[in-house]
Amino acid sequence: MRAISDTGAEVVLTSKRPHVRSLRAVRADVVVIDASHLCVAPLSAIRAVRTAAPDARIIVCADADAVWGAVARAVGATVVLGAEAGARALGSAVATD
Repeated sequence: MRAISDTGAEVVLTSKRPHVRSLRAVRADVVVIDASHLCVAPLSAIRAVRTAAPDARIIVCADADAVWGAVARAVGATVVLGAEAGARALGSAVATD
């Protein structure tokens, strides 16, 4: 989370499950999903987040191949970062306008 807070962004919600009502209430500009720590199917979570926050930038961190990344983008992810991406890449993805 330090990579996110270093961008000046405010972390307002953390969870292993997307909370659609909470996302709508905070009107998130950016949502970061760590696919490996979810209690639900990652692609379903991405779709639910996109529905709840249609204008948000959705960044997904996943240890997955290019095909999975393409599917993740098709269901709503804006950016998919692989396992090799570090804190700097995450911070850049969050900070990008």
